[in-house]
Amino acid sequence: MARDAKHELGSGFLQSLARGLAVLRALEDARDAGLPVTAIAQSTGLPRTTVHRCLLTLLNEGYAARAGHLFRPLPRVLELGYASLSALTFSDIVQPHLRDLVTRVKESASVTVLDGTDILYVARVPIARVMSVDITVGTRFPAYATAMGRVLLAGLPEREREHLLAADGHALIDQELEEGLRSVAVPLRNAHGRVIAALNVAQHSGEAPLTETGDALLPALRRTAAAIEADLATAARFHTLRVP
Repeated sequence: MARDAKHELGSGFLQSLARGLAVLRALEDARDAGLPVTAIAQSTGLPRTTVHRCLLTLLNEGYAARAGHLFRPLPRVLELGYASLSALTFSDIVQPHLRDLVTRVKESASVTVLDGTDILYVARVPIARVMSVDITVGTRFPAYATAMGRVLLAGLPEREREHLLAADGHALIDQELEEGLRSVAVPLRNAHGRVIAALNVAQHSGEAPLTETGDALLPALRRTAAAIEADLATAARFHTLRVP
């Protein structure tokens, strides 16, 4: 992984730091028992000599402890990110991923939650586009009339469900909320698999045939959803993350 990143980023990639972080992540599995150098090398795919140098550095800086041939992390590791992670909100986590998604697909992207029978926009990155619908954080629409609303409704317990989501795991709305407006949405799930929000990309219907919209936008949508879910799961380990 480090080798691939170095190839992509060139001189901007610091390989020694990436290797040190890989060793630190491997130590998370050590718990109280600790791990030997060989196990960490197998876990990270790094040479034993490299792992040993990383461990010596972590020992010296107070981030790891050694008992014979076993290594384990120390509480000081929490200093690296606990304070900032514990202060993150749902929108703080989502917003950078939305910006990346918009950069890739060149379309507006949003995240909504279900509030009664409406969807409520909690994060949004728009692009300049002539549309009569003015959408900002806090905007509401009837859930049934939007792709994100249908994704969220489909995530309700079966006894509460009013609409079913197709087996392929997304919803596509074509000009139902506004003429010319098309939207594709996927669910965002918490660590327990429950749908907590929806992520969408909106485009003008004249930009591409309806049959091509899903193929063009879904891969990026699903990658972004997976990245958001991973970050939400990480943040949830450090504090209770409130979804708006």
